[in-house]
Amino acid sequence: MNSLNLVLTAAALAFTAAANATDGAKDITFGSNGVGYAHNHGVVGAASPIVLPDGKVIVCDARADEGLSSGQDMLVVRFNADGSLDTSFSFDGRVVIDFTSPAGFDACHALAVQADGKIVVVGDAYPSGSAGSDFGIARLNPDGTLDSTFGSGTGKVTVGFQLGAGDGESAQNVALQPDGRIVVSGYASTQDTSTDFAIARLLPDGTMDSSFNLTGRVTIDFARATPNAAADVGHGLAIDAQGRILVSGAAGTDGQGDEFAIARLLPNGTLDNDFNGSGRLTIPLSQAPSGIAVGTGLLQQRDGRIVVFGGVDMSTNATVDYDMAMVRLFPDGSLDPGFGFGGKTIVAFNQIPKGTDVITSVVEQGNGKLVAVGYAATAVNATKALAAAVRFNVDGSLDSGFGNSGKKTYDLQLTSPSLQLFNGVALQGTQLIVSGGVITADGTADDFVTRLSIDSIFADSF
Repeated sequence: MNSLNLVLTAAALAFTAAANATDGAKDITFGSNGVGYAHNHGVVGAASPIVLPDGKVIVCDARADEGLSSGQDMLVVRFNADGSLDTSFSFDGRVVIDFTSPAGFDACHALAVQADGKIVVVGDAYPSGSAGSDFGIARLNPDGTLDSTFGSGTGKVTVGFQLGAGDGESAQNVALQPDGRIVVSGYASTQDTSTDFAIARLLPDGTMDSSFNLTGRVTIDFARATPNAAADVGHGLAIDAQGRILVSGAAGTDGQGDEFAIARLLPNGTLDNDFNGSGRLTIPLSQAPSGIAVGTGLLQQRDGRIVVFGGVDMSTNATVDYDMAMVRLFPDGSLDPGFGFGGKTIVAFNQIPKGTDVITSVVEQGNGKLVAVGYAATAVNATKALAAAVRFNVDGSLDSGFGNSGKKTYDLQLTSPSLQLFNGVALQGTQLIVSGGVITADGTADDFVTRLSIDSIFADSF
């Protein structure tokens, strides 16, 4: 066989191997048998991963204080590109951030990385002397030390909304503007113990941005209950090419559960009337008696269309039966009829009857396909679950080239696993990095990252 034939044969074999690879398969060369563990024996809920230009991965969560002197603190973990802990990041790959309250339960829910490599960390903070939580925002240098140029030299800032008794406020997401301003979204409690969407914008040094609604703070009441009798809870956040701020979650309704909810703000913090005529939109999904739909996040696609996702109760009786749910909108807020059925798609794993299946995060591949991750319950009340992933074609149909007809569950093969969740997903070159948490039957908890194959070189090209 001459050299040209050898080259062609090798190329054909390589193509065949790639074409036959199972999209969604765990990459066993990553970490330990495909999984990198944070060794965080506390709370399970690792936030969506951030993949750095060098392939390293950052996640965050909460870390229970083993001495029980300060309750719970924020935890940021950095992994090398191969899934091992990065010991150049605070010596052991982990940084703990304490907002000083001795009985506080600080927690990190989201991260963003600036162009200079500094890491913005957001979540819940219990400042000294406070009975309730505020938005907690910290910034780390690339080596994991607190950034003394942020928060008046402390590296930390708390933001309160003070809408009512208890002042329970939680920062769920963060996005960075091109000019370095920091947008943080979540929810804040009101006087009647309900909640509204809450958004804050900070200048690069951590001070409040007075050009944003004069105070740097905005709250949004979807007015679906009277008066404010049910919760509006924000989770998703994105900034579009025009600098408009998109926030999503769920809006409570009078006696009818929740609906997916999304709002868009102009750069000055006012509602954008070009979005659904009012700047706000609720999307009914459930026909069940409970009417419950849980919005967990949003993704703005490269073409400007907006994807909102979570879970929806699809039961026909009083027993809830959550399925994964996704909705796609045009930039003006109207449903995209070219996606799923009238802009909506529902996916059930049905690991058990009346199981809870929820999407927690979504990423767009280079070819426009959407990979959604989350969990599929294997016991009632989601006390046991398998991590789960789904890939959608551009039109919202399931992609038969991924997993088993578009769906796949994951068992991390720990001793007697009881609860395994995917909480976030990001692209790492031509593969997926997924973060999550696991609790085994003996109560051991940990955060993890894993890497999945998506063969995107071939998927994007053929």
